[in-house]
Amino acid sequence: ADAADDPRVGMLHVVRTQAAEILTGQGEAEQLRNRHARWYADLIEPADILAHNDAPRQWPLLQREADNLLAAARWAARGDVPVLVALARRLWPWLTYTGRVGDLREAVPAPIDVVDDNPAAREQAFLHNLAACYAQTQTGDHAAALASAERALRLAGDTPDRETALLATAV
Repeated sequence: ADAADDPRVGMLHVVRTQAAEILTGQGEAEQLRNRHARWYADLIEPADILAHNDAPRQWPLLQREADNLLAAARWAARGDVPVLVALARRLWPWLTYTGRVGDLREAVPAPIDVVDDNPAAREQAFLHNLAACYAQTQTGDHAAALASAERALRLAGDTPDRETALLATAV
């Protein structure tokens, strides 16, 4: 059977709310959300167009899991920069293609606030380029796009990696 025909299991809001309260009361909610975000980042690794030529074949999976993926990105934006970068890198092309770039920006309202405290320049450069692309294509804020792109290039140094070079050309 096609993966699109796989049955989906939903959860009643009241059950979800009660489960969240129990997990929070037991001090396990944060750990579970971290595992959820990492699991989804790993699940969609084949959707990374910079690593896999056939990545667009994974886009139906991204469509089916969109709510979980965006929830994972929102959680990762609270401080798990490597997972945030992995999710953003793997989701950005699909969201752009499907006209849903705003969904990632909504899921990650202030990624730069998280990233600026992280010492990994490559991750900072990627998310600054992502912010530049968003500002340029979605809001038309050319000044913000230029500022983010320049910051990304400074962080990337003299030899931007492949992701940075590809995103920089979009601004």
